Amino acid sequence: MSERAHRLMRAGLVALTAGAIVAVLWTLLGGVPWWLGDLRVYDFGGELARSGQSLYGAPLVAEQATADQLEIKLWFTYPPFAALLFAPLSFLPVSAFGVFMHLATVLSLMALVWLVHRAARPERRHLRLVLAVTPALLLLNPVAETLMLGQVSVLLAVIVLADLIRPEGAAWRGVGVGLAAGIKIVPAVFIVHLFLTGQRRSAITATVTFAGTVLAGALLFPADTWRYWTGLLWDVARVGEVHVTFNQSLHGVVARLLHAPDAGITGMVLSAVVLAAGLWVAARLHRRGHTVEGLLAVGITAPMVTPIGWHHHWSWIVPVLVLLYTLARRARSARMWAFTAFITLLYAGGLFYLASPYPVLYPESVAGHLLASVFVIGGLTLLLAGAIRSRRATEPSGVRRRVSQLAHEVTAFGAVGAVAYVIDVGGTNLLWVLLGEDQGHLTAKVIAVAVATTLAYFGNRHWTFRDRERGGLAREYVRFALLNGVAAGISLLCLGFTVYVLQLDDLLAKNVAANVVGVALGAAFRFWSYKRWVFPARLAEVELAR
Repeated sequence: MSERAHRLMRAGLVALTAGAIVAVLWTLLGGVPWWLGDLRVYDFGGELARSGQSLYGAPLVAEQATADQLEIKLWFTYPPFAALLFAPLSFLPVSAFGVFMHLATVLSLMALVWLVHRAARPERRHLRLVLAVTPALLLLNPVAETLMLGQVSVLLAVIVLADLIRPEGAAWRGVGVGLAAGIKIVPAVFIVHLFLTGQRRSAITATVTFAGTVLAGALLFPADTWRYWTGLLWDVARVGEVHVTFNQSLHGVVARLLHAPDAGITGMVLSAVVLAAGLWVAARLHRRGHTVEGLLAVGITAPMVTPIGWHHHWSWIVPVLVLLYTLARRARSARMWAFTAFITLLYAGGLFYLASPYPVLYPESVAGHLLASVFVIGGLTLLLAGAIRSRRATEPSGVRRRVSQLAHEVTAFGAVGAVAYVIDVGGTNLLWVLLGEDQGHLTAKVIAVAVATTLAYFGNRHWTFRDRERGGLAREYVRFALLNGVAAGISLLCLGFTVYVLQLDDLLAKNVAANVVGVALGAAFRFWSYKRWVFPARLAEVELAR
């Protein structure tokens, strides 16, 4: 069989699989899947563009498919160029538009898997992995929400990645980024990455293409273009509420912590710092030859630093998980597999919904805040992992070796602690459900704490401090449990000091004292005490340090 015939067979198999996935989704979910809220906005914008009406004059009033048939107002919040692209598709019925969008999304998922796996392991066959992994990706929360809303996030991700994964100097490289930025502003951050990494030809191409999209909008919709770029672009209220759980950005995290409708100057400063850190990590990865990892670092940074980063905006987690899986498989490293599993858990379907039902006001516990911020936690963890990976490949000096070891211990300690916390909270709630509401309250908590503590001990013993002296299982475990109790007492002391000494008993003060300062001091004490009394350094390491 010729190579051309093989290619046609592979393309047919991919198309058949994608069509089957979409058909199953539509059959199981009753024709028009879910609510397709964002797709209705695209359709609305296309209709306004065709009819010559103002793109931003009035909202679309739609009924959300809930038990109480809640009516909500949906504004067209995209640049005029996007309305121009949506205009032909708005001729289709919403159901047909939905079929097209879902098929395009599933094909884009396949393309993301193929692009990343081919770049990481060019010697391997990719079609088998694409067909095996794509159905599993539907379980990720950003992917499921993208399908539910009919979003374009995955399509834009594959446009940008397919454009920039090619070498510098490739024909028309940068056009895809410019077009994506013209449809949805956020991809413009990749243009900044191109300039910072010296990819000037691609950066200029992307900039010119983006400017072309603005000019096209201005020629066809002059009044709307002026209104959008001089005012509406900065009107966050048209997009949604900053503090709700669905906003998985730093602005949303800060607003929820402050019990405020927006993040204010604190959110702006924190987002600027993380944006700078993310671009720095991406540039270091690019200069070390990790081009794909650099692009993924930019993709993960973007939704964290925007005022509104809905959970379906985190579509770049798809290529990130594919890369992590590929690297773990190639390295055959238990540590890499554990890290991949941890990141997958954070972005698995619906984890942060445990915080509280929509519309979310403000979580009242540290568990609520953590569950309401899992995407941001995952993003910051990935940037830290990227910073570690971007270090120089040369043999480190004594000081650098110790810094590298400390970085590993801090990262592993945080990952183990996060998993143990999820098991503690999740296990307690699960046992409350299994044991019934009227009994087993304390028993459930004791069992969950015991399981979480045991897991944390073995995780720290065999991962965080795996190279340190072993002092016997029973003795180490008892010390570990006692020091955990002391760390819990630190949080109580901080709360007591705030309430009874400083005479601050409002909700914000108590949360800051117990769930911010207390948790931070408790974690620092755990890390220091584990190293000193539970997993002490070998004698040779002590002498070397001297």
